[in-house]
Amino acid sequence: MFLLLIFAQCKKENTLNLENSEVQKVPENKDNSADDNFIVSADSVAGAWFSSVVPEGFKAKSSFPSSTSVGEYDSYFYISPDEKVQFYVFSPQWTGSPNDIIFPNEKIKVNEIQNPDGSITREWTLEANRQTPYIRSFTETKSENTILITGFYYKDQAAYEAYKSDYEHFINSIQQYSD
Repeated sequence: MFLLLIFAQCKKENTLNLENSEVQKVPENKDNSADDNFIVSADSVAGAWFSSVVPEGFKAKSSFPSSTSVGEYDSYFYISPDEKVQFYVFSPQWTGSPNDIIFPNEKIKVNEIQNPDGSITREWTLEANRQTPYIRSFTETKSENTILITGFYYKDQAAYEAYKSDYEHFINSIQQYSD
């Protein structure tokens, strides 16, 4: 779905530096097994403003609390059984910042696409570093009033290839809600 947009439209390349921005640091080496936010056996997850399937064998973990729905979440991580990949979705009610996925001082190379409907799609990739063992690839689609960010975390190219079709199915399952 997003890949067709990439080839069909003109790209603009930007570089972001989050050195001075306010970014919440994700805890290093957190033991997720003891976290109450895990949903171990579910076919789908409903965030505050979206729903999606949980790929077979994956665990879903709520991450970033919603700023508009008390007790609900705007983002979830979906962790593979072998922990070699994670999928991510961030879909708040209107707009917001995904402060649960970017570490302070990271430089991000971004490809930006202006879509025919006026929305903007940005694709960015961050390399594994001392704060995370995953290569992280994100697609952000932003319109005047909404934002959707999806992510694919993978430890190596073999893991990426092994879970690529699961990720595509996951992406196609996301349903955004509106008020």
